[in-house]
Amino acid sequence: MLFALTILLLQAATPLQALTSAEQAHNAAATQSSLIRLADTLPSATPEMTRAALPPILKAIADPDPQTRTLAMLAVISIPEANHATLNPEAATIAAHLTDPEPSVRSLTVLALGAFTPHPPAPVIPALLKAFDQPDPALGSAIVPALLSLDVDTHPESVDAILAFLHRTNLPANSLPKLIATIAHAKKHSARLDTGLLAFLPAPNPQPVRSALIAALPSLRLNPAQLNATRAQLTHLTEDATEDASLKSTAAGILPCWHMPRMTDPCPALPIRYRMVSPPEPMAKPRYQSPPLRKDPTS
Repeated sequence: MLFALTILLLQAATPLQALTSAEQAHNAAATQSSLIRLADTLPSATPEMTRAALPPILKAIADPDPQTRTLAMLAVISIPEANHATLNPEAATIAAHLTDPEPSVRSLTVLALGAFTPHPPAPVIPALLKAFDQPDPALGSAIVPALLSLDVDTHPESVDAILAFLHRTNLPANSLPKLIATIAHAKKHSARLDTGLLAFLPAPNPQPVRSALIAALPSLRLNPAQLNATRAQLTHLTEDATEDASLKSTAAGILPCWHMPRMTDPCPALPIRYRMVSPPEPMAKPRYQSPPLRKDPTS
């Protein structure tokens, strides 16, 4: 009865009041419920409200319960960019959870750090780069888009770390094609990173990796010499009888229109009806033949 009354009182309080009271009472269920409610209010909170909410959120991030830590990090992620000035001083505290024993907390920490745009606090990028050293490839796959969101072009050390990660031998089979697509479609590009992806074009790279790269080529930031050389490689690929048929088809599909870097559409100037398509098969016989004319019996 007392527990039910406590829950009712917490629900009547503001989310911040409820979280503070739940933490003081060491009530895990109430703490988690309050974190969910608080996360719902933070996107529209003022900087003052966000500043007041941070201490109990950071306390929850250090809670022994992994579910509580997960919900606390979700609350951090819900803080909008407009209020990140209040969050910046806590960047190192947040980054420390890249080594959290709970995988969900580690992944959410990467998302939280990747949201420190456009100018991340000093601890953010070094912490993300160090996290690449962890054996978990899933964490590294999450770090790549986080670094891309932090304007990788202004951080050459990030480019080196991403390229090294892409060449790791323990990546799951489907990870590298997805990461290539992620890099190709990022809002901001590094010419050095995009050029580094060209190493995955030749054999003996796996066919899915090569196919993903070929499809991504028009989106990459390549200089004219690199673009022309890569087009020549694709032309040779389409003429190579030993190459995979689907790979040759992918290459043949972009060659007619790919003529400049960072194309959002390989054929941007052509309506769909004018794009290169396979010609129709010739008809073996006419679809319709009129019957032969009958002779007039009276003639």
